[in-house]
Amino acid sequence: MLGMILNTTDFPEWLQIELDKRDWSQATWHMRLVSAGQWSISCSIVKTYPQPDTLQAIARAFKIPVETVYRAAGLLPQENEAETFEAEIVHKYN
Repeated sequence: MLGMILNTTDFPEWLQIELDKRDWSQATWHMRLVSAGQWSISCSIVKTYPQPDTLQAIARAFKIPVETVYRAAGLLPQENEAETFEAEIVHKYN
């Protein structure tokens, strides 16, 4: 589930799970990030310490709330499943 990451060391794993769920190759991932406004990112960069602009580009590429990505990176407190589901619905509605 989204928003269930406990610390920043799990962020690369969360990222890979999200890529796998979408069946995206590394090339597809890079193209999505470029179209989301992040020109110089690669998976090796986000494995170190993701910056706010990188997290926002990831959210745009995945078309998910930016708060979800911040939670995955350990920069916001975790939500329970009901809050996560509600955030996803609101984001998709908007």
